[in-house]
Amino acid sequence: MQFAVLFSGSSGNSSYVRVGDDVYLIDAGVSTKRLLAALAEHNIDAQQIKAVFLTHEHSDHIAGLRVLCDKYNIPLYTNEQTFNHIPVKSRPVSSQVIFMEHNFLYLDQLYIKTVPISHDAKDGLGYVFETNNKKVVYLTDTGYVSEAVKHEIAGADGYIIESNHDPELLLQSAYPWHVRQRILSDQGHLSNESCGYLLANIISTSTRFVVLAHLSENNNLAELALKTVENILVEKQVRNGLEQLCVAYQDRRTAIFTV
Repeated sequence: MQFAVLFSGSSGNSSYVRVGDDVYLIDAGVSTKRLLAALAEHNIDAQQIKAVFLTHEHSDHIAGLRVLCDKYNIPLYTNEQTFNHIPVKSRPVSSQVIFMEHNFLYLDQLYIKTVPISHDAKDGLGYVFETNNKKVVYLTDTGYVSEAVKHEIAGADGYIIESNHDPELLLQSAYPWHVRQRILSDQGHLSNESCGYLLANIISTSTRFVVLAHLSENNNLAELALKTVENILVEKQVRNGLEQLCVAYQDRRTAIFTV
Protein backbone atom coordinates (compact mmCIF):
# COMPACT_ATOMS: atom_id res chain seq x y z
CA MET A 1 0.00 0.00 0.00
CA GLN A 2 1.23 3.48 -0.89
CA PHE A 3 0.03 6.90 0.22
CA ALA A 4 0.85 10.55 -0.40
CA VAL A 5 -0.51 14.03 0.23
CA LEU A 6 -1.14 16.16 -2.85
CA PHE A 7 -2.51 19.35 -1.25
CA SER A 8 -2.80 20.25 2.41
CA GLY A 9 -4.05 23.41 4.08
CA SER A 10 -6.90 25.88 4.13
CA SER A 11 -6.62 26.48 0.36
CA GLY A 12 -7.42 22.89 -0.51
CA ASN A 13 -6.88 19.30 0.59
CA SER A 14 -6.44 16.01 -1.20
CA SER A 15 -4.50 12.83 -0.47
CA TYR A 16 -4.54 9.30 -1.80
CA VAL A 17 -4.02 5.68 -0.88
CA ARG A 18 -2.89 3.31 -3.63
CA VAL A 19 -3.15 -0.48 -3.72
CA GLY A 20 -1.64 -1.93 -6.88
CA ASP A 21 -2.93 0.20 -9.75
CA ASP A 22 -6.06 1.29 -7.86
CA VAL A 23 -6.11 4.77 -6.32
CA TYR A 24 -8.48 5.97 -3.60
CA LEU A 25 -8.65 9.74 -3.08
CA ILE A 26 -9.37 11.38 0.25
CA ASP A 27 -11.11 14.70 -0.48
CA ALA A 28 -10.98 16.77 -3.67
CA GLY A 29 -10.44 20.28 -2.36
CA VAL A 30 -8.84 21.84 -5.44
CA SER A 31 -9.95 22.07 -9.07
CA THR A 32 -10.01 18.88 -11.08
CA LYS A 33 -7.37 20.30 -13.41
CA ARG A 34 -4.95 20.93 -10.54
CA LEU A 35 -5.75 17.61 -8.92
CA LEU A 36 -5.11 15.59 -12.07
CA ALA A 37 -1.89 17.50 -12.73
CA ALA A 38 -0.70 16.65 -9.21
CA LEU A 39 -1.62 12.98 -9.67
CA ALA A 40 0.26 12.96 -12.97
CA GLU A 41 3.41 13.91 -11.06
CA HIS A 42 2.98 10.54 -9.34
CA ASN A 43 2.23 8.78 -12.65
CA ILE A 44 -1.47 8.37 -11.85
CA ASP A 45 -4.30 9.12 -14.27
CA ALA A 46 -8.02 9.64 -13.71
CA GLN A 47 -8.91 6.12 -14.87
CA GLN A 48 -7.07 4.67 -11.86
CA ILE A 49 -9.22 6.52 -9.32
CA LYS A 50 -11.66 3.96 -7.93
CA ALA A 51 -13.34 6.16 -5.32
CA VAL A 52 -13.29 9.49 -3.50
CA PHE A 53 -13.70 9.38 0.27
CA LEU A 54 -14.99 12.67 1.64
CA THR A 55 -14.14 13.79 5.18
CA HIS A 56 -16.57 16.71 5.46
CA GLU A 57 -18.36 19.41 3.53
CA HIS A 58 -16.09 22.45 3.97
CA SER A 59 -15.02 24.16 0.75
CA ASP A 60 -11.32 23.30 1.06
CA HIS A 61 -12.27 19.62 0.81
CA ILE A 62 -14.90 19.70 -1.98
CA ALA A 63 -13.81 22.35 -4.50
CA GLY A 64 -13.18 19.84 -7.29
CA LEU A 65 -15.55 17.14 -6.16
CA ARG A 66 -18.45 17.54 -8.58
CA VAL A 67 -16.41 17.90 -11.75
CA LEU A 68 -14.04 15.08 -10.85
CA CYS A 69 -16.72 12.56 -9.90
CA ASP A 70 -19.16 13.39 -12.68
CA LYS A 71 -16.67 13.77 -15.52
CA TYR A 72 -14.86 10.53 -14.75
CA ASN A 73 -17.77 8.60 -13.21
CA ILE A 74 -15.98 8.10 -9.90
CA PRO A 75 -18.05 6.90 -6.93
CA LEU A 76 -18.21 9.14 -3.86
CA TYR A 77 -18.17 7.60 -0.40
CA THR A 78 -19.25 9.60 2.63
CA ASN A 79 -22.16 9.66 5.07
CA GLU A 80 -25.63 11.05 4.48
CA GLN A 81 -25.27 14.06 6.79
CA THR A 82 -22.11 15.19 5.06
CA PHE A 83 -23.53 14.75 1.58
CA ASN A 84 -26.70 16.66 2.46
CA HIS A 85 -24.64 19.61 3.65
CA ILE A 86 -22.54 19.89 0.51
CA PRO A 87 -23.77 22.97 -1.38
CA VAL A 88 -25.98 21.84 -4.24
CA LYS A 89 -23.68 23.36 -6.87
CA SER A 90 -20.80 21.23 -5.54
CA ARG A 91 -22.61 17.87 -5.27
CA PRO A 92 -21.91 15.14 -7.81
CA VAL A 93 -25.08 14.51 -9.79
CA SER A 94 -24.31 11.74 -12.27
CA SER A 95 -21.80 9.63 -10.38
CA GLN A 96 -22.67 7.04 -7.77
CA VAL A 97 -22.93 8.24 -4.16
CA ILE A 98 -22.54 5.56 -1.50
CA PHE A 99 -23.54 6.39 2.05
CA MET A 100 -21.41 4.68 4.66
CA GLU A 101 -24.24 3.73 6.98
CA HIS A 102 -21.88 1.61 9.06
CA ASN A 103 -18.37 2.56 10.03
CA PHE A 104 -16.63 0.10 7.72
CA LEU A 105 -16.70 -1.43 4.26
CA TYR A 106 -14.70 -3.68 1.97
CA LEU A 107 -13.79 -2.29 -1.42
CA ASP A 108 -11.89 -4.65 -3.69
CA GLN A 109 -8.79 -5.60 -1.68
CA LEU A 110 -9.11 -2.71 0.76
CA TYR A 111 -10.83 -2.55 4.15
CA ILE A 112 -11.93 0.99 5.07
CA LYS A 113 -13.06 2.03 8.52
CA THR A 114 -14.35 5.47 9.49
CA VAL A 115 -13.81 7.33 12.74
CA PRO A 116 -15.61 10.52 13.84
CA ILE A 117 -13.82 13.84 13.84
CA SER A 118 -14.67 16.69 16.23
CA HIS A 119 -15.05 19.70 13.96
CA ASP A 120 -17.59 22.37 13.09
CA ALA A 121 -18.94 20.17 10.31
CA LYS A 122 -22.11 18.09 10.39
CA ASP A 123 -20.79 14.55 10.66
CA GLY A 124 -17.15 14.58 9.64
CA LEU A 125 -15.01 11.52 9.16
CA GLY A 126 -11.46 10.31 9.49
CA TYR A 127 -10.42 7.16 7.66
CA VAL A 128 -8.45 4.01 8.38
CA PHE A 129 -7.28 1.99 5.35
CA GLU A 130 -6.08 -1.59 5.75
CA THR A 131 -4.81 -4.27 3.39
CA ASN A 132 -2.39 -7.19 3.74
CA ASN A 133 -1.93 -6.43 7.45
CA LYS A 134 -0.84 -2.87 6.69
CA LYS A 135 -2.69 0.17 8.00
CA VAL A 136 -2.75 3.86 7.03
CA VAL A 137 -4.71 6.51 8.96
CA TYR A 138 -6.00 9.86 7.68
CA LEU A 139 -7.13 12.21 10.47
CA THR A 140 -7.38 15.99 10.06
CA ASP A 141 -9.84 18.78 10.89
CA THR A 142 -10.49 17.71 14.44
CA GLY A 143 -10.09 19.59 17.69
CA TYR A 144 -10.41 16.55 19.92
CA VAL A 145 -9.68 12.83 19.66
CA SER A 146 -11.60 10.51 21.96
CA GLU A 147 -10.18 7.41 23.62
CA ALA A 148 -12.38 5.28 21.35
CA VAL A 149 -10.89 6.91 18.24
CA LYS A 150 -7.36 6.56 19.63
CA HIS A 151 -8.01 2.84 19.98
CA GLU A 152 -9.19 2.56 16.36
CA ILE A 153 -6.22 4.44 14.88
CA ALA A 154 -3.45 3.04 17.09
CA GLY A 155 -0.58 1.05 15.68
CA ALA A 156 -0.79 2.15 12.05
CA ASP A 157 2.11 1.80 9.65
CA GLY A 158 1.55 5.32 8.34
CA TYR A 159 -0.29 8.46 9.44
CA ILE A 160 -1.51 11.61 7.73
CA ILE A 161 -2.44 13.59 10.80
CA GLU A 162 -3.30 17.17 11.65
CA SER A 163 -0.76 19.54 13.19
CA ASN A 164 -2.60 22.75 12.43
CA HIS A 165 -1.31 25.58 14.58
CA ASP A 166 0.93 26.88 17.31
CA PRO A 167 -1.36 28.35 20.01
CA GLU A 168 0.93 31.30 20.73
CA LEU A 169 1.10 32.28 17.06
CA LEU A 170 -2.65 31.89 16.80
CA LEU A 171 -3.36 34.06 19.84
CA GLN A 172 -1.04 36.76 18.49
CA SER A 173 -2.59 36.63 15.01
CA ALA A 174 -4.89 39.15 13.38
CA TYR A 175 -7.74 36.62 13.29
CA PRO A 176 -10.96 37.82 14.97
CA TRP A 177 -11.30 36.53 18.52
CA HIS A 178 -14.23 34.26 17.65
CA VAL A 179 -12.16 32.62 14.90
CA ARG A 180 -9.25 32.06 17.29
CA GLN A 181 -11.65 30.57 19.83
CA ARG A 182 -13.12 28.26 17.18
CA ILE A 183 -9.70 26.95 16.12
CA LEU A 184 -8.65 26.33 19.73
CA SER A 185 -11.92 24.60 20.65
CA ASP A 186 -12.78 20.91 20.62
CA GLN A 187 -14.57 21.58 17.30
CA GLY A 188 -11.53 23.25 15.74
CA HIS A 189 -8.08 21.92 14.89
CA LEU A 190 -5.29 20.04 16.65
CA SER A 191 -2.30 22.13 17.67
CA ASN A 192 1.28 20.99 17.17
CA GLU A 193 1.51 19.98 20.83
CA SER A 194 -1.82 18.13 20.76
CA CYS A 195 -0.69 16.29 17.66
CA GLY A 196 2.57 15.30 19.31
CA TYR A 197 0.92 13.89 22.43
CA LEU A 198 -1.69 12.09 20.34
CA LEU A 199 1.03 10.45 18.25
CA ALA A 200 2.95 9.50 21.40
CA ASN A 201 -0.14 7.57 22.50
CA ILE A 202 -0.90 5.79 19.23
CA ILE A 203 2.26 5.03 17.28
CA SER A 204 3.89 1.64 17.73
CA THR A 205 7.02 -0.17 16.63
CA SER A 206 5.29 -0.84 13.29
CA THR A 207 4.80 2.88 12.55
CA ARG A 208 7.19 3.93 9.80
CA PHE A 209 5.86 7.21 8.41
CA VAL A 210 4.07 10.24 9.85
CA VAL A 211 2.98 13.19 7.70
CA LEU A 212 1.94 16.32 9.59
CA ALA A 213 -0.95 17.82 7.63
CA HIS A 214 -3.29 20.81 7.40
CA LEU A 215 -0.71 23.28 8.76
CA SER A 216 -2.06 26.81 9.05
CA GLU A 217 -0.41 29.20 6.62
CA ASN A 218 -0.72 32.05 9.14
CA ASN A 219 -0.41 30.40 12.55
CA ASN A 220 2.24 27.75 12.08
CA LEU A 221 5.64 27.03 10.58
CA ALA A 222 6.79 23.71 9.18
CA GLU A 223 9.96 23.80 11.26
CA LEU A 224 8.00 24.59 14.41
CA ALA A 225 5.49 21.78 13.84
CA LEU A 226 8.26 19.26 13.22
CA LYS A 227 10.32 20.39 16.21
CA THR A 228 7.33 20.37 18.59
CA VAL A 229 6.16 16.91 17.56
CA GLU A 230 9.69 15.50 17.40
CA ASN A 231 10.52 16.73 20.91
CA ILE A 232 7.38 15.14 22.35
CA LEU A 233 8.05 11.80 20.66
CA VAL A 234 11.64 11.83 21.96
CA GLU A 235 10.46 12.84 25.44
CA LYS A 236 7.98 9.96 25.47
CA GLN A 237 10.64 7.60 24.09
CA VAL A 238 8.58 6.51 21.09
CA ARG A 239 10.62 8.10 18.27
CA ASN A 240 13.21 5.40 17.61
CA GLY A 241 11.23 3.14 15.26
CA LEU A 242 9.93 5.95 13.08
CA GLU A 243 11.64 6.17 9.69
CA GLN A 244 10.29 9.53 8.58
CA LEU A 245 8.45 12.46 10.13
CA CYS A 246 7.63 15.15 7.59
CA VAL A 247 5.23 17.96 6.72
CA ALA A 248 2.63 18.26 3.96
CA TYR A 249 2.41 21.56 2.11
CA GLN A 250 -0.22 23.45 0.17
CA ASP A 251 1.85 23.92 -2.97
CA ARG A 252 3.90 20.74 -3.32
CA ARG A 253 3.42 17.00 -3.16
CA THR A 254 4.88 14.78 -0.49
CA ALA A 255 6.97 11.80 -1.37
CA ILE A 256 5.20 8.51 -2.01
CA PHE A 257 5.32 6.37 1.12
CA THR A 258 5.16 2.58 0.91
CA VAL A 259 4.05 0.34 3.78
